[in-house]
Amino acid sequence: HTRWRARVTMPGSPASMAHLLRVLSLLRVHVVSLFTAQLAEGQQLVDMFLSSPVDVDRATIVHGMSAVGSDVILSRGTEEDAGDIATRVLHLSARLVQHPDVTPQAVADLVLADSWEVTTAAEGADSSDYILRLQWTPELHVVLRRVRAPFTKTERNRASAMLALVAAMSEALGEP
Repeated sequence: HTRWRARVTMPGSPASMAHLLRVLSLLRVHVVSLFTAQLAEGQQLVDMFLSSPVDVDRATIVHGMSAVGSDVILSRGTEEDAGDIATRVLHLSARLVQHPDVTPQAVADLVLADSWEVTTAAEGADSSDYILRLQWTPELHVVLRRVRAPFTKTERNRASAMLALVAAMSEALGEP
């Protein structure tokens, strides 16, 4: 099987969710886990970990999901994506305690950003629909970018929470 991470914006109704799950099942795509967050105006953000047979390609899954929602992002997943969400979060937290320097990449992965950079507080692009600028330390910011699918407030909150967690752990351990 091929592992995937997916994100789609869609109407916040049970019928829409049922339609999405039906489309994925017709494609023989298994939903490993699914998370929703309410957005403004009756919309919801749906994050999923998926598994598909190797003969089901990215374009097919994106096309199917686009029939139900908008702002579809589909990227390759990892073997760890098949595990329990709480276990994945705890393993990632432990990894970030041991290696805080990988935090910007972990934050980018969390929100499916296309690219990232660490800048000083006075440099780099300001936040916009497709750029997410987050404070990591008083001196450093992490700037995330996407080509399609604007960042949502939920994604901003998730990314900010991860940066705050690593900053607090580093401070507690007495690291700069």
